[in-house]
Amino acid sequence: MDIREILRLVERVGLVALQTLEPDRAMRLIEEQAVQNDKKPYLVFPVVSQEEGVRFVVKNSVDGKNLFETPDPLELVSFLKKVVEEEGEHGNYYIAIYQPPEGDFFTGIEGTAFVSTLATELSDRFHHLLLVSSNPRPPEGFRRYFHFAKLNLPSEEERKFALLEFLAASLEVKWGRTFSQEELVEMLGEETFAKLIQLGKGLTLKEFTDAVALSIASEERGGKVGLKVNLRKMVEVKENLVRQNPALELFHPKDVDPLVGFERAVAIAEKAFEKGVQKGILLFGIPGIGKSLFAKNLAKRFDIPTVFFDLGKVFGQYVGESERKMDEALKTIDELGECIVVIDELDKALSGFGTGEGSGVTDRVFGKFHTWLQDRKSPSFVVATANDISHLPASLLRAGRWNATLFVDYYPTAQHYKQLLEVYTRKYNLPSELIDVDPLTLYRRKFSGAEIADLVEKSYLFDKPLSQILEEGWVVPLSEAEPKKIENYRKSASRYPSAHTQTQSRKENRPHRKLVL
Repeated sequence: MDIREILRLVERVGLVALQTLEPDRAMRLIEEQAVQNDKKPYLVFPVVSQEEGVRFVVKNSVDGKNLFETPDPLELVSFLKKVVEEEGEHGNYYIAIYQPPEGDFFTGIEGTAFVSTLATELSDRFHHLLLVSSNPRPPEGFRRYFHFAKLNLPSEEERKFALLEFLAASLEVKWGRTFSQEELVEMLGEETFAKLIQLGKGLTLKEFTDAVALSIASEERGGKVGLKVNLRKMVEVKENLVRQNPALELFHPKDVDPLVGFERAVAIAEKAFEKGVQKGILLFGIPGIGKSLFAKNLAKRFDIPTVFFDLGKVFGQYVGESERKMDEALKTIDELGECIVVIDELDKALSGFGTGEGSGVTDRVFGKFHTWLQDRKSPSFVVATANDISHLPASLLRAGRWNATLFVDYYPTAQHYKQLLEVYTRKYNLPSELIDVDPLTLYRRKFSGAEIADLVEKSYLFDKPLSQILEEGWVVPLSEAEPKKIENYRKSASRYPSAHTQTQSRKENRPHRKLVL
């Protein structure tokens, strides 16, 4: 919720426990919004010292003078009761009680007595009171008095203001002059300025300004002050969010095998990013053709944060733990902003979902994923892979769920197999005398990319020609080992276009609906 929604809530219900990663920012926002709403803020700060213990300070503004100060929680309650009486039951005021991020006042002995007294003394009166903390837990027995709310992370406007304010202050210190907002945006460049704001999504204001400090350096160029920006530093800060979630794994596309085929899938992804309508692509079909490799190459092509999402790792042993883990994983993905999310073997992960065969926990957890996939507002692009989509819920296949659902069949031409052979023989630096297999043979026998890679690897390992590896039966294509399984994959693919651009001949394979891009 944003601060306006939270204050509307406290006006309706009276007592709100407000959770936020940034209690200091929340207090400032309450103060600012109170002024805009023509209301009076009463901001309560517990001040802790070793000599005096806890003292309570009441102010009308974060940086203002003290209106009231006491070490006694009961005296503070009496003061707040007086405020309510003077302002009237429908008075124009907000009371916000602050707990610092490192504190546990609300759950300590004194805090318990304070909140308990506050709730019992004021619960029957209409007032506007918020407990503001990173973990606002009113004492057991008194939680029923409170409604719980969570403050959103900084908005785009807040990030813009914070960025310009930080740059202006730091440049003034270094260069001894002030810079206007227009000058700062011009120095950054509008595109870079927008990218910095976008990359800051999901960060607290402190995290954002710290990341900006790491990413931007000022220098003098031809008598003028210029800014040098390293966006990679901002990305690294965002990636730290992912590392804290066990279900998400960052992928850095450094040494990725080249992609062969998938021309149509690549073209669709490029169009989706170009036109800002990122949903994702569901790839299904023959194992070993390169569905996961497509996702990795996409990460390299677009150079944006890419995470592999292991749906199985969201499940925990305690009540509610699995749902919480799924919520946290999806929230982290949303906070990354523009990114690629890769979900391998979606058909296995969602087996039983929505059929009545799975547990209640499974249905609730994947129900959250299903809702997120449909309603998410973040510009994430999901690449999901599956072998058999007949095991997926029909709702995941409906129109509009993905940018495209594509069948991944064997490569449609001998030229594709020639390219694959070149890729893997170069990778293993295979001597030319060992490369004695015609790509047309691989095409006719319907080898997958993984099988060709295995063939070349065994040739390298045993120092034998490719033809001898085939003759000795070290690698047998799935198309020959389990032809019925391949046919079953194709039965569910008749109405879907191919991930490759060229349709396969009717003689060799089942045709697919033509899709021109």
